[in-house]
Amino acid sequence: MMWHRRLCHMSKRGLEILAKGNLLPRLKEVDLPLCEHCVISKQHRLKFARVTTKSKYILDLIHSDVWESSVLSLGGAKYFVSFINDYSRRLWV
Repeated sequence: MMWHRRLCHMSKRGLEILAKGNLLPRLKEVDLPLCEHCVISKQHRLKFARVTTKSKYILDLIHSDVWESSVLSLGGAKYFVSFINDYSRRLWV
């Protein structure tokens, strides 16, 4: 499960290919139990309303979101924040 999570919930087949090529340390056999996150992400959701307006100036409108990771980063962080400039669509994390 550790490599499944670290590789953004890669499929069992993908993990098997990497394991067969000895590209993942200490992974010899792939046995993935049911992953709740994978099941939830495959559920259909309603789309957001389509917005046709766009800001006219850089940094006029910023979209932001806070994300929680199920695995701690090497620095011990569990959350990260994303910022998207509406005008340029530039992303900062």
